[in-house]
Amino acid sequence: TAKDYAKDLVKTFESADCLAALPIPGREEYLSALDEAVRSTVRGDRAAIEALITTAGRWREISERLGVEKQKTALRRSLGLDPFPSPSDKR
Repeated sequence: TAKDYAKDLVKTFESADCLAALPIPGREEYLSALDEAVRSTVRGDRAAIEALITTAGRWREISERLGVEKQKTALRRSLGLDPFPSPSDKR
């Protein structure tokens, strides 16, 4: 079952639609971190929960390095939404 799941994930991540579903700077880094978690779990190197916790930490590091607000703005724009107002815009 794990191998079938991994094959399905590979198909999903190879799809052009998948990459468009994460239209933010650094998406390759995020997906790479997730890919490593899946591989290590399928190989039996780590439990799934351990791999996901590690991935969450890596995603936080990526987001902090790239700028969380910039990531939010990029995602909102990709969804056709206005960016969040800056704190100085609130009155």
